[in-house]
Amino acid sequence: MLENKLCVPRGKIKKMAVEARKKRFDPRSRGYRSEKRAEKVLGRYGFRRVPLSGRAPSWPGDLVRENGKAVARIENKRRKRGFLLLRRWLSGADALRLDSPGEEPLYILREEVFLRLLEEAGYAD
Repeated sequence: MLENKLCVPRGKIKKMAVEARKKRFDPRSRGYRSEKRAEKVLGRYGFRRVPLSGRAPSWPGDLVRENGKAVARIENKRRKRGFLLLRRWLSGADALRLDSPGEEPLYILREEVFLRLLEEAGYAD
């Protein structure tokens, strides 16, 4: 029979597992992981994650490119249902333009298209 080599009582192990599960589903943790994934993809183009960006309203943007080129800040959003309506509108297209009266139009690009545009514009380090 195998001996329990952990020096942690069973009740404590269960509590630690519950805390780890809560942390995994915590919105801040999910946002952090999403920002880290974005930084991994966009890092070669000079973008770096801004620590505590969600808690610093005076520092907009979750990812920033410091050298002053046209694209300077990227706001990163993560949603459980994955922006289904936007994805449906974008299906079959490279970009989606959102227009609202009196507002500046917004453009949504697929990641592969965005990365290709960054590459073509000379953003790669």
